[in-house]
Amino acid sequence: MSKVRVDWFRVTIEIERSGYSMENIAAAIGVARSTLLGWRNFPFHEPRHADGERLVSLWCQVVQK
Repeated sequence: MSKVRVDWFRVTIEIERSGYSMENIAAAIGVARSTLLGWRNFPFHEPRHADGERLVSLWCQVVQK
């Protein structure tokens, strides 16, 4: 079974396009802005599972998917 990779850059950009700042996104999922920027800007950085789940959940709510 292959591992599914999430494009964290795309996830954060889509949330931002819906009106959230990086500070708002970070606060909503309970991480530091610098941590969120690391996931976004460095493809080899990935969130811990729980943090990624919260970010994907926020994305689902914001973009209605």
